[in-house]
Amino acid sequence: MGWFRSIASAFLLLTTSRVARGLSLTQSPQPSFRNIVPQSSSRLLSCSLALAIALVSQPLDTFAAAEEGGKLFEANCVACHPGGSNVVGYARGKTLKAKALSSNGYTDEGSIFNLLQGGKGIMPGFGDYTRFDGVAVPRQLSDAEMMSLASFVLQQAAADWK
Repeated sequence: MGWFRSIASAFLLLTTSRVARGLSLTQSPQPSFRNIVPQSSSRLLSCSLALAIALVSQPLDTFAAAEEGGKLFEANCVACHPGGSNVVGYARGKTLKAKALSSNGYTDEGSIFNLLQGGKGIMPGFGDYTRFDGVAVPRQLSDAEMMSLASFVLQQAAADWK
């Protein structure tokens, strides 16, 4: 969905610049001394700028989410999952490596989000949940934070946690 927002922003930039100059979306600019760049070059420049904005804004969004996810991982997960491993004795095979995630059914952000929300085994949940003894545990992370964390885990697993 982020790429769509980027393209829409670039289109909005192009159309608002035409409207700001007093032109309709179909009307060509009148020749003037100010307009020293040929119209085809001007269009090429505008399209290049729009494309650059569309291409750059998505990686910046992804980078920010990965950075937030990394901070959340360091604060909440690294004690049991350093480098994507699992230090809990009986669950050492259930790591955060790509192969282990896939074999355990955690192949997308949604499935990891659900795991983070409710927890499993000794791993606590980070959303609202009720413990085995009936005690209600309040949410530790927001939904957005859990999604950032899920994205981070998938990105790191794809890069083999390097």
